[in-house]
Amino acid sequence: VYKPPPKIEHPPPVPVYKPPPIPKKPCPPKPPKIELPPPVPIYKPPPKKPCPPKPPKKVDPPPVPVHKPPPKIVLPPPVPIYKPPKKPCPPKPPKIELPPPVPIYKPPPKIELPPPVPIYKPPPKIEHPPIYIPPIVIPKKPCPPPVPIYKPPVVIPKKPCPPLPPLPKFPPLPPKYIHHPKFGKWPPLPTHP
Repeated sequence: VYKPPPKIEHPPPVPVYKPPPIPKKPCPPKPPKIELPPPVPIYKPPPKKPCPPKPPKKVDPPPVPVHKPPPKIVLPPPVPIYKPPKKPCPPKPPKIELPPPVPIYKPPPKIELPPPVPIYKPPPKIEHPPIYIPPIVIPKKPCPPPVPIYKPPVVIPKKPCPPLPPLPKFPPLPPKYIHHPKFGKWPPLPTHP
């Protein structure tokens, strides 16, 4: 059987706060109407005198037509002609400096000498046989005995000796004492130091 849900009791609604009415200020009294004086009449200038009629305009003769040259026909730019790229010029060969020319030998001009003067020659001498002069013999001193020249003895370098064979290993030295289970150190005096 359907049971309606229990009614939820709500609290009474909170009264909405209404502010007290603001008292209105009394309107100020209207100011009295000020009666203005009558308006001053506006000055109007006297009517203008009619202008004298303008003289008629001088009609100039029609202008002489000035000769204008016909308009220039602007042609489209010419199509560029294909020019192959310029090949670089080969390098100029180096200037070969020639050595200075060898001077041509020119013999000196011949000097004409006067005829040679004859040289005086005395008459030939009569040669006598030479006079014999015996040679003077100076007695020689006995020469000292020759000093023997020192010659150092010739040293022949000896061959290095071959390495010696290794020395044989000595047998190990006997122990200073033998441990005896009863007497301890045995022998009591060491047989060798």
